[in-house]
Amino acid sequence: MFLGYLSENGFISVHFETLHTRFGEIGSAICQMPNFSALFVDINLLKTAIAIAVIAILETLISAKIADNMQ
Repeated sequence: MFLGYLSENGFISVHFETLHTRFGEIGSAICQMPNFSALFVDINLLKTAIAIAVIAILETLISAKIADNMQ
């Protein structure tokens, strides 16, 4: 990437093909953030996500306790 930058800006005389030289300017439409409304958050989905997070935390704590007793 660095050599492509130097080549495009004329700092070095070697020509490297970059995405810009091959496809032109890439617009910002590729990475637009979607609009989320308050209706998107489902309370049941939120409850499920919290339950999974708690189970993952408990599993991590149990694994750490078991690993600590193995020494």
